[in-house]
Amino acid sequence: MPIKMTNKQIIPIIVFLLCIGIANAIEFYEGSVVINTFNADVSIGQNADVTLNYTLAGNEKVSLNFENVPESAQITANGQSYGRSFDLEINGSAFILVKYTADVGTEAIKELTIDPNILFNGLVSANRVQNYFVKIKMPSNVNELLSSSESPSEISTEGGRKVFIWEKTNAYASSLTIDWHTLNVNIDVERIVPSEITDEFVVKNVIRNNGNDISNVRLVQTWLEGDFDPVSPLNEFERIEAGNDRRLEWKKTISSIPGGSVGEFSYRLKVLNRGENVVFRHLYLYVGDVLVKIVEKAEYTTLGSAEPSNISDINVTSATEVAAFVTEDGIIVPEEPSEDGASLIPPITEEDIEAEFLPEAPPKKEPTIPDRRTLFWTGILVAILALVVLLFIYLNRRKEKGVKF
Repeated sequence: MPIKMTNKQIIPIIVFLLCIGIANAIEFYEGSVVINTFNADVSIGQNADVTLNYTLAGNEKVSLNFENVPESAQITANGQSYGRSFDLEINGSAFILVKYTADVGTEAIKELTIDPNILFNGLVSANRVQNYFVKIKMPSNVNELLSSSESPSEISTEGGRKVFIWEKTNAYASSLTIDWHTLNVNIDVERIVPSEITDEFVVKNVIRNNGNDISNVRLVQTWLEGDFDPVSPLNEFERIEAGNDRRLEWKKTISSIPGGSVGEFSYRLKVLNRGENVVFRHLYLYVGDVLVKIVEKAEYTTLGSAEPSNISDINVTSATEVAAFVTEDGIIVPEEPSEDGASLIPPITEEDIEAEFLPEAPPKKEPTIPDRRTLFWTGILVAILALVVLLFIYLNRRKEKGVKF
């Protein structure tokens, strides 16, 4: 005889099944084994040669899965070779060595990701890494990073090659991604915004070419459409309205910038809403079609300045050192006298270049992983609340039809 179930019996079963599904989806490994130290040594040429050293601590037999490295990776644990997935009995500590070659792409812009995560018994660990150290040696023709998911702790030089280091303690095993370009370009870019943003104000963009001559250069800056009106030069601005993409854009094309010169390119804006914060999005510099420099976004208040990062204290109107003059194209050429009192910029020093290799990013907040009980009961409460709402709607509809529950 078939079993008949009423709505009152079905609803609790649905709630129970939903809660189990949510709990499984948010489950973390919370066993005794932890990553005590993670050390990555990377040397980049045509590809990236990656060596990862792990020290695990604990007392437990666990199933380890290194799904974030290529299948061709060579993995040894306590001197014995394994594939990417294996069981390991850990008594106190274990040492794991991972070696592989990573493809960084064939385009002008390259990318590399280092992910220290290991799956323990199929789960991501909720424990922190006690000591995290990543050292990346760049190719000889690369002097800076285009972008990085975390700011490096240290920048140095070894054998004529730039070295970037990330070091931290008691941190989650978050992945690190870097991008760089392969063009033979060595330039610095500054966006200079007045400390007091009034109704109309001038923004100066300074390009220092520390390398060879470059041509076909573009500067691109965007804002929310409601923050500013362009004042001048109007032919360099465009309002873009394409569906949800609505913005004001400034674009400056520069035919060429001689090596060793400095260019200053300015525009004037009018603020539309005084008293509200405004955001200068990232400033991008392209050489040809290749993105070679990014100035981080900064937020300002129209009643003053909101401690913008990446804005230099350089005085672009200082005439204390006669080192350049401004041509009609806006390029400041070194070693020529100023004929008409044009704005002068002190020559860039080796210390200036070193300080600006990488735009300073806001400090990255470590992810907070709640404990498993909190996640479980939160999931249950959310599921119950959703079902109560659905049940309320269902009962109302039955009541409207005159059907008794």
